[in-house]
Amino acid sequence: MGCILPESPRLAYCSGMDRARFGMFDFSPSTGELRRNGIKVRLQAQPARVLAALVTRPGQIVTRDTLQREIWSDGTHVDFERGLNFCIAQVRSALGDSAEAPHYVETVPKQGYRFIANVADGGSNGLQTVPGVPSGSGFSIPEPTTFLAPPGPFGTDWNRPARS
Repeated sequence: MGCILPESPRLAYCSGMDRARFGMFDFSPSTGELRRNGIKVRLQAQPARVLAALVTRPGQIVTRDTLQREIWSDGTHVDFERGLNFCIAQVRSALGDSAEAPHYVETVPKQGYRFIANVADGGSNGLQTVPGVPSGSGFSIPEPTTFLAPPGPFGTDWNRPARS
């Protein structure tokens, strides 16, 4: 299960997922196009392939070996570790994500990476949500925090409904 990108004949098409939607992002695994709130986000081809490999397997650990086989062909001679680290850094930068407090790409030490956000298949089949992290994994998304505004000018408390 992976996605085919035009430059990557080594990947199999991603189970019919035309467009993946997660958070404020819309991603086309087949073209590598990433949009945030409808605005195109620059993402180079190789980092886009890595994102496609992760997004099409939400909640699953994608091993470094799997990424190496799918992203870099057998005849490619590169420093794989440096190349993969660069790609992950580019993906995180494009998503506004961080390794320390991930919302999208989680590092699984000594194994690989996992896409932890819920992914909605926004293709021609309509929206279908795929959970990002399996239940019982120990990962949880914190509950939203309510922030109260300080009292306004002239004793107005903006946290209370206005009186008419």
